[in-house]
This record gives sequence, C-alpha cells and structure tokens, in this order.
Amino acid sequence: MLNALQLLRETNESFFLTGKAGTGKSTLVRYIRKHLHKKCVMLAPTGIAALNVGGQTIHRFFKVPIRPLPPDDRDLSDRKISQTFKYNKEQKDLLRELELIIIDEVSMVRADIIDVIDRILRAYRGVHNEPFGGVQILFVGDLYQLEPVTDADERDILRNYYPDMYFFSARVFNKQKPLTIELTKVYRQADARFVGVLGHFRTGAVTVEDLQMINSRVGQTLSEKDMVLRLSTTRALVDHHNTDRLNDLETEEVIFTGKIVGDFPERDLPTELHLKLKEQAQVMFLSNHPDQFWANGTLGIIEHIDEEGTVSVRLEDGQIHTVEEYIWENIRYTYSHEEHKVKTEVIGQFVQLPLKLAWAITIHKSQGLTFNHVSIDFGTRIFAAGQAYVALSRCRSLEGIHMQRAVQPHEIISRTAVDRFYSQANSDTRMSAALDRAKAEAGYIQAAIAWRKRQFADASNYLAEAMNICNLFDKPVYRRMLTNRIYSMAQTQQETIEKQAKRLTEQDKLMKELALEYVTMGNDCITGLNEPEAAIRNYNKALRLNPTQIEAMVGKGRAFMKMNDAHGAMSALNDAVALAPKNAEALIAIGEAALHFGYPENAEGYLLKALTLKKHRRKVLDLLIKTYEKLGDDELYDKFRKMRKKEDNPE
Repeated sequence: MLNALQLLRETNESFFLTGKAGTGKSTLVRYIRKHLHKKCVMLAPTGIAALNVGGQTIHRFFKVPIRPLPPDDRDLSDRKISQTFKYNKEQKDLLRELELIIIDEVSMVRADIIDVIDRILRAYRGVHNEPFGGVQILFVGDLYQLEPVTDADERDILRNYYPDMYFFSARVFNKQKPLTIELTKVYRQADARFVGVLGHFRTGAVTVEDLQMINSRVGQTLSEKDMVLRLSTTRALVDHHNTDRLNDLETEEVIFTGKIVGDFPERDLPTELHLKLKEQAQVMFLSNHPDQFWANGTLGIIEHIDEEGTVSVRLEDGQIHTVEEYIWENIRYTYSHEEHKVKTEVIGQFVQLPLKLAWAITIHKSQGLTFNHVSIDFGTRIFAAGQAYVALSRCRSLEGIHMQRAVQPHEIISRTAVDRFYSQANSDTRMSAALDRAKAEAGYIQAAIAWRKRQFADASNYLAEAMNICNLFDKPVYRRMLTNRIYSMAQTQQETIEKQAKRLTEQDKLMKELALEYVTMGNDCITGLNEPEAAIRNYNKALRLNPTQIEAMVGKGRAFMKMNDAHGAMSALNDAVALAPKNAEALIAIGEAALHFGYPENAEGYLLKALTLKKHRRKVLDLLIKTYEKLGDDELYDKFRKMRKKEDNPE
C-alpha cells in the first residue's frame, strides 16, 4: 500500500494496483482520491461501476465508439483522429491538463481500448513520445476475477492484433509491461485455510483437497433466520428467482416510482425505475449511509411500509432503520483554469430508494461485495474464467456457503497469460528504478532552472547528482520523454573550469536537439491535428531553448497565418528573415504571408530573393505568378508563367 502511494506522489509512472478479493483495493483508491493532490479523473468500464466510484465510463469520457478498434483502424490515424473524436475546447483543455487517470475494474477492459486511450492522449496533448501522452494511469482490478467481455465477432477481429484481450496486452506495453503492485493481506476472511483455498481457486491451482473442502458445502442447510443470498450465473435466473420469491409473499405489493432528472441513461440505473417491494421482502442496500448504519451491499428485510410509503428495513444485526430516497448523480469532468483543478459537473440525477430485491444477484454484480451467507448456483457449467473464485470469495466464511452442486475439476479454468503477468508483481527492482527515475528527473529540472538563471556551477552540481542516480541520456527514448518537462540539460560531471566549459558546449548542443523535438511536435499539431494554438506553444518552447531556431520561427509564422493573425505571422517571419536573410524557407514563408494578408508589393522582394537561392524553385515561381497577378503587372506575370512551364517541360 505504501509503495502505491509513494509511486503516485513521487513519480509519473503508470502502474497496476491489484490483489485478491478483500485486500482493500477500493479502500486504497478512495484514500488516494481524497488525499492525492493531482489533477485526476476516475473511470470505469460500465455505467454501474462508474456510478459506484463516482466517475465516468471510459467510453463516455473519451467518446470511444462501441466496437472493436484495432491499431490499424483508419479512424485512429494521425490525420483522422481529430475527426473521429470531435472534442470541444473544454474537453481538449481537460485532456491537456490531466495528471492522473484511475481506471477501476480494468480486468474488464479490452487491450484495444487501452491503445485507443494511449493514442488519444498522445495526439491531443501533443506529447507523442511518451505512453499516454505523459499522463500517469493507475489501473485497478484483479485479473483473476472477471475478464474482458467479448463476443465471437469481436474476438475474430482482435485476435489478429492481440495475443489475448487483457489490458496488459495493449501495444503501448510492448516494450515493457506496467509495473504491478499486489496487495496481499486479506481482510474479508479470517480463516487462513479458507483464504488459502480461495487463493488456489483464484489462480486455477486447485488441489483435490481444495475441491473436497468446497464441495463439502453441497446440500448444507443454512438457517432460515439467516439472510441467504443466491449467486447465479445469469440475469435471467436472478430475475426469475427474485420474482418468484416476491410473489410467494402474501403481503401487499407497493410500487415506488423513481425520478430521472437531466441526463441519466436508464441502462445505468442502479435499481428499478418502478421498484416493486413488499413487507418481508429481502433487499440489498445500494448506498453507504452517512452514519454507517449500512453500506453498499448490506442485506435486509422490509419490516414495514406505512400508508405514506415510508419503508423500514431490518438488518442482519436486528437493527431497524427507516430508508429515505437517495440521489445518484451522473457527472462529467471539466477543467477550471481559474482554480487550476479538475471539477465534476452534475448532468443528471436519479432519485429512488437505495434498495433492490436481493434473494439473488448475478455473480458478475456481486464483485466487490461481501456477505455472511450465500447459496451458489453455477447452473449447468462454469463458463467464465474467474467465475468460481468471485462467487466463493464473496462469503466471509466457508460455513456461510451453500453449494447447489459440486464444482468439477474440469471447470477450473487457468489463465497462463495472467499467471505470467502476475509473476513480476511487487518487483523491488522495478519499484526502485521508477523512484530513481523520478528523483533524477527532479534533478534535471533543478539543473534546467539554474541554467536559465545562468547559475552554471549550481546547474552542473544538480546535473551531476541526477546523473549519479539515473543517467536518462544514455537512451534516446528518455531524452524524448524528458522533452515535454524540461528546457535545458547537460551531459557530464565537471571538476575543473576547463571541463565545465566543455560541458556547457555539450549542453548547448543538447538544448538545440531538444528544441528541434519541440519543432517536430509543433509541426505535428499543424499537419495532424490542425491545432495552430498548440503548435505555437511548442514553437515557443523551442525558441526558449534555442532563440536562433529558424524552423520554429517559420512554423510559428505559418501557425499564425492559419489563425489569420497578420501581426503575429509577420512578426515571427520578420525575425526569421532578419536572423537568416538567405534562408529560402523563411523568405518563401514571409512572401507567402504577405500575399495571404494582401500585401503583394511586399511579397515581391522576398520571393525574388528566394528565387536566387535556387531552392523550392517551383513553389517560388507559383507565388511570384500570384504576386504579379495581384499587382496587375501583365509583363512580369507572363514572364514567370513561361519560366514555370519551362520547369515542368525542360528541353
């Protein structure tokens, strides 16, 4: 637990937080959201899961289509991604400012969805060389529980790109799987032997003795006084059982009609819009009481419904409580520039009693809940990996389980890919390396700040300390990853004034290389995303690193042209021409800008000068033809048209 908090506080490393049922994953996530001061959003694969954690669904937040999205899908190409995901300015601002995304129940998220998230964040944040565009992702879940839900058609498409559907098989993890922290202490069950058997069912390493222990609960009778919950494999079985049990009661049926306000899809309702209840009906609470009288998943019996519709429920401990309507909120995330933080906006509400009939629920929906007495109905077969483990681990004790039939050895489904992935969990080496990288990056930033203040000795010391911890310049990929965070760097430690002078030369070279990276990012923003404002930000970063970067000045001028900002464009391009009067790209750009803003007389001189440099000759001739056309000089217009034709048809 401390390792997870340390990674979140001190690094930007994405990682997977996992653990057996009952190890406190949800509790830790709640603590993180409350105490970690990062710009964060909480996402989940389903509407109900998102509602339970107070977040949004992945599909709704990212506007991801509900279909397989293989890596070569044309809609995800650099040229088309901005047309596929038509985010407004508010949504783009949020994506750019995010520091942390928490994805709950990641065991149900397909690999292709993870790759789509990666491509969206890289594209819209303008950080193409870092996984997830530099955003830290906390993946939460247990891969030994519920697996990604896919139908045959989806599997047929995606198996050509992925070895399996698990999130860790996404291509963003091809070079290195995400660091994994596994919580190991189980709080739900106290019986060490039962905990051990559950662990074997979790991994598929079930022994004959394990099966004998679990199957000893077949036919065991639970007391009628106990609130027994049946766990079934399908929703149809659950609905049928709940309806039959409700009909068996001779008490009067009362219908409680909920209320939907604003945007709240009916498919995401946590309970029935028209909730049918009777006195003596067994129900489950769907909220947490502020005074902790009950929690989400607590069972009870309807004790009384009065004439005004007031409902009283008796809990397993015998206490009786009046239940009032609860308000569930459907939210969306926004970013406040004024407060510099991610905020939630309520876009819809559902008002209803926080109850549902609960003689039975599906094994799927029981995930994350804890009960004292369960009757497990696996039907004719266990058809999903993790299903047996989820069902068995819902109960606090072996004595609280009633099995409707025995589990057969052939029904234990093992998952080699998951076993292999979990084998690297809780790696001290990777944990230390991640923390070292974070400390080193902090040192590089301090060195950069000192360098900008011309405190060269301090910069050299900071850099030496950082490189002693972790030399990120050994591999080009780390240089590219650091580009988005720091403005200047040096390479080697210095002991004498002569070595320091050599180091400063190397630092200057490195800054020019990093400046060129920002130019590339700016160009990508123009050509791939048509985002001139984002491009200008990258070009400005390049110019801070290297004030003589002509490509950045030219790019900045062209970006201002796209925004129809004449002053901005001409100012940037005049700087470029003043600095490099014989640079063909700069002369062509300023000539083109002068034409664009209606000053052909100014364009003429720049373009004629560019023509003498014999670079991009056809483009220059085309621009000169336009210039003399606008100036009304027929003689020169004809002259340059003939020259242009000659370029296309040389003798």
